[in-house]
Amino acid sequence: YKRILLGSCVWKAGKHNACTRKLSICCIIKLLEKALLARKMVSQNYNDLLAIMKSCLDDEWSPELRLTACGLIKQVMVSVQTFFSEFDLSNIYPLLLARLDDSQDAIRVEACVAIEVFLSIIKLPWSSSSFSYIVKTLFIHFDDSNPIIQKAAEKVLRLSLIHI
Repeated sequence: YKRILLGSCVWKAGKHNACTRKLSICCIIKLLEKALLARKMVSQNYNDLLAIMKSCLDDEWSPELRLTACGLIKQVMVSVQTFFSEFDLSNIYPLLLARLDDSQDAIRVEACVAIEVFLSIIKLPWSSSSFSYIVKTLFIHFDDSNPIIQKAAEKVLRLSLIHI
């Protein structure tokens, strides 16, 4: 897992390498979905995985990679939620909030879905300032010109009500 899949997710120049990164992330997602990747292995390599997720989410040239990376974050949270510390979670939510400003609406919707998962796994009480920042950011997108983004933001805001 670490040498093959995570190694293939590391940024290298070229379109071919971007495709390899995306496919490697898809493989990790499927392994997590099917519970074929041990949760302990994911948690032991979490820092490497986080660096890869950050890199992929910031890839300006490949919207498909950014979309897939949002899906990876969501699946990692679903699959290994009990291993997340508060510090781990504090590293994830800014990545997702940044994707709410993506130029691609599909990525923005997927970021909202990932934020839903995030809110469902945080342990209460959680940082009130971080929670407040998430809600304020979502309200900005609740007023988006695209009704699909509005609905996605509304769904997350409704879920956030359980944390108030």
